[in-house]
Amino acid sequence: MKFIILGAIIVIHLVILGFLMGPCRSERKAAEAKPEEPAATVLDALPGPQAPPADPSAPASLAFGPRFYSESLATLPPELAKTAQECRVGIVVDWSARTVLWKKEDEKAVPIASLTKMMTVLLLMETLEKDPALTLETPVRVTKEAMGIGGREVWLDPHETFTLDELLKCTLIFSANDAAYLMGQFLAGGDCSVFVSRMNSRARELGLQHFTFHNPNGLPEGPKELENTGSARELSYLAGRLLDYPAVLKWSQTKFDTLASPRRKTPTMLTTTNKLLGTVPGVNGMKTGFTDDAGWCMAATCVRNGRTVIVVVTGCEEAKTRNGKAGRNALVAGLINWAYEQG
Repeated sequence: MKFIILGAIIVIHLVILGFLMGPCRSERKAAEAKPEEPAATVLDALPGPQAPPADPSAPASLAFGPRFYSESLATLPPELAKTAQECRVGIVVDWSARTVLWKKEDEKAVPIASLTKMMTVLLLMETLEKDPALTLETPVRVTKEAMGIGGREVWLDPHETFTLDELLKCTLIFSANDAAYLMGQFLAGGDCSVFVSRMNSRARELGLQHFTFHNPNGLPEGPKELENTGSARELSYLAGRLLDYPAVLKWSQTKFDTLASPRRKTPTMLTTTNKLLGTVPGVNGMKTGFTDDAGWCMAATCVRNGRTVIVVVTGCEEAKTRNGKAGRNALVAGLINWAYEQG
């Protein structure tokens, strides 16, 4: 009898213990079966490419993609179409509607010369937005490397110091290669190659697949004279992005200014390379360029009655002639005026 009572007590305890432990064991097994979420990293907090805007009136601050533009292609008038044959690639965009009106091999990667500087300027603007320690009034000491940059220059001297705004002014008005180089070098902490890497990585982050940068200014780079390359479609996107920045528009639509320093007996004159300013109504930017391989290039922005049009052409009469420059200007002016006649 004693053993029967003892056995009954043991059974009761086992039942109670099974009741108490069963749910915990099930929950533990469920937890073990659930995949563990990856640990958060610093990179997770960084902004990556975003989807293109579904609404054409949405801000242009979103990443580029295949659906960023719609297309409503129209036929150029015969004379304008004949002139357009002289450019290698091109595009006309109604930026306000995110619509392509005309294109010519617009997704082909070609040499882009000083149109490169649009990416350099965009990275400057984005850095100023993110880094409270930097402003346009931040002083930048000229380096020996910047002084050695040739081509179109403002003759920077290592004994001089200029603000970021002054370097931006020289870059956008005069297309100064030494100023653009110094900006990039400064933003990269002294190593311009780091800045060039950032140019390429930022292009990919934005969804721009056709850019390859070798320097911040657009000159042929190194002994092999490597050219920076990009597509007309993606260059139009860069030009549109820069329209968001008042500091950029201030200088991109300035025809004349000066660069002064205590070491200069007289200020250096800065005359715009964009000869459409003041001659084609509404033009307010954005960048011109030339190398032997790139030909005469331009990314022009224009605003009339609240409607923004962007025209990009490269490879206009690929020869170092004044006719090439004049032909480029006439073509872009014609495409702008034609775009405003559409819809």
